[in-house]
Amino acid sequence: MLTEKAKRNITFEEIKQKAEDYDVLIGYYQEQAKELKETKELLLMERGAVQGVLLALETLTTKQS
Repeated sequence: MLTEKAKRNITFEEIKQKAEDYDVLIGYYQEQAKELKETKELLLMERGAVQGVLLALETLTTKQS
């Protein structure tokens, strides 16, 4: 049977491992958040470009009428 100190050491090691696991997860989610932010910025730029093209087409259509 494990001594009380050995039980505490195992528990501490388990807690330490869980903390390391959470650090890995936090890093993963931070990376995902960064990628989502970059994707959002790209989509906003693309939306602006599409709006510019639509405005140009509308202007050309109006001038041809």
